[in-house]
Amino acid sequence: DALSVVDYLVSRPDVDSSRLGAVGVSLGGMACWLLAACDERVFAAAPAIGVQSFRFALERNLWAARVDSIRPVFDAAAKDLGQGLDGTVVDKVWRRIAPGLAEADATVLQAFDAPLTLPCIAPRPLLVLSGEKDPRCPLEGVHVAMAPTREAYSESSRSGALRLFVDEGVEHEMTPRMWKEIDLFLLAWLLQRRSAL
Repeated sequence: DALSVVDYLVSRPDVDSSRLGAVGVSLGGMACWLLAACDERVFAAAPAIGVQSFRFALERNLWAARVDSIRPVFDAAAKDLGQGLDGTVVDKVWRRIAPGLAEADATVLQAFDAPLTLPCIAPRPLLVLSGEKDPRCPLEGVHVAMAPTREAYSESSRSGALRLFVDEGVEHEMTPRMWKEIDLFLLAWLLQRRSAL
């Protein structure tokens, strides 16, 4: 759907197709980063409270809050598998509903966990927003995704186009500070008002 929106926007004569931006929150934040990773027509992206390494969350047993957002799916899978809800069940469900989402091995063709795909946005402007205490997108998993992303931006000599904003004390919610950061980011990169940052 998001790719179709981009197709539509670039077809319009009243849209500057060199200045398309994407913003998404939570699941929309995931969609935002993935859209920007696979479509270079998105010039600037600001995924909020949606970026994390799913593989990291599985390996560290930090998946419960994310699972709780669609708990009936995971409970049904656990029942079908005849076992309690654990990391194995979570991994199987993610492999079924979003194959590759929790795969961080670059040799796997369909792998698209954040540490592999977030760097694909480089060198285009990217603002990642997260809550310091977000249980759905644990900050440690955000940093796991950001490490190779920082490398990609550094290699492209565009380190200034990448920013991580962590709102202190915040869980899985958007705050006025986050919205202000998004506004400033869009002003700076899409309207070329760099003094906004």
